[in-house]
Amino acid sequence: MEWNGKTLTIDAEALRGHNYSMTVYDTKGQKLRELNGRSSLDLSTLPKGVYIVNLHADSKTLSGSTLIRVK
Repeated sequence: MEWNGKTLTIDAEALRGHNYSMTVYDTKGQKLRELNGRSSLDLSTLPKGVYIVNLHADSKTLSGSTLIRVK
């Protein structure tokens, strides 16, 4: 998973053949964005702050919660 300050990108090639999703939550746990079957998610419209990202494949969490900061 890569974060450039505006867009979250995952390596879709590495997840080929798997059902995957990436979900972005605010610090209160509210789901804000979800990516299903695409490789990037534009977060530039979110307000400045810290967000939690979870990556899942085949109904399993692939990474623990990752924090990103929108500036």
